[in-house]
Amino acid sequence: MALSDLFSFFTGEAKEKYNAKPVDPVKARKPLLAGIKKARDDFNADEYTKPNRWFSVKNSVVAFHPKLAGKTLTINGVDENHMPSERFVEFLDLMEKEVEAGEFDEVIANHGKGNTDVHIGKAKRSRGSAVKSEKPWEARKDYASLTRAQKQSVSRLYGYGKNPDGSLIADVGHKPDAPLPA
Repeated sequence: MALSDLFSFFTGEAKEKYNAKPVDPVKARKPLLAGIKKARDDFNADEYTKPNRWFSVKNSVVAFHPKLAGKTLTINGVDENHMPSERFVEFLDLMEKEVEAGEFDEVIANHGKGNTDVHIGKAKRSRGSAVKSEKPWEARKDYASLTRAQKQSVSRLYGYGKNPDGSLIADVGHKPDAPLPA
């Protein structure tokens, strides 16, 4: 038997399964059921201004945004669901029955495991050189023969992370001897 045959027994999937913590559905439901009860009690007591609650009421409409482990629980594909306030207690009663029946077990088990949209902001404009120690007057071979305006132009572009031809150093690399724009 060759070593490659022996190594074929090892899989990444087995490692993930080995390291995964088993989920007890009954235990996992408890925080959600406790939150539903608290939301019902707060709503019935007209306590809409308490901090860290799962709902807010405005213009006879309830915005429902439950949380588990500090993260919003996505229901119906959205983080915040809206309904008429007169039906909110009815909704909570029905949701409680569904959670107890195990209908939310998969949602609870997958909560916070990459099922949210990731929004990445725009990259900030690069300032400064990709090579910090190398200055334009050290790197450019013909720097001494440039006019004062050309030297200022090269230095200004370099300060913004650009080559003398205006290309980004981060994209194309450092080209200190690139031709100057006319």
